[in-house]
Amino acid sequence: MNSGPQPPPLPDPNAALRTYAWAVAVLFPAMGFCFFAITFLCPKLEQIWTATGLTNSRAQWMMDLVRGFKLNVKLAVPLAVLTFIALEFCWKSWPRYRRTVITLLTIFVHTAALAGITWIAVSIAIAAPLLGRAK
Repeated sequence: MNSGPQPPPLPDPNAALRTYAWAVAVLFPAMGFCFFAITFLCPKLEQIWTATGLTNSRAQWMMDLVRGFKLNVKLAVPLAVLTFIALEFCWKSWPRYRRTVITLLTIFVHTAALAGITWIAVSIAIAAPLLGRAK
């Protein structure tokens, strides 16, 4: 006897592997560029920022955003991995929402990576012309 509409069946367990593999493949270049920017561009930007005397200027908020980006990326990656591991093992309904959440998070991370790297470039573009005057 049918007592009303039934919920859709849970996705195939292999769908988890496909979803996470897709997310890693898509995010790998973006995260690579982020870690490159954090490792090589941010220290140079901080050096230029200090040399030009912008440390106590009205534009210091830009450097603060770059530092926040630098710290948050290093914290967000392991936190996201631990969150998804917990969701996989602790929440029975997670498979129904997994693909949508991972897709939205992937779009968000791409946008954040692009914005962070752009912000680093803008900060360098503001500080670099002042470097000639500071010497």
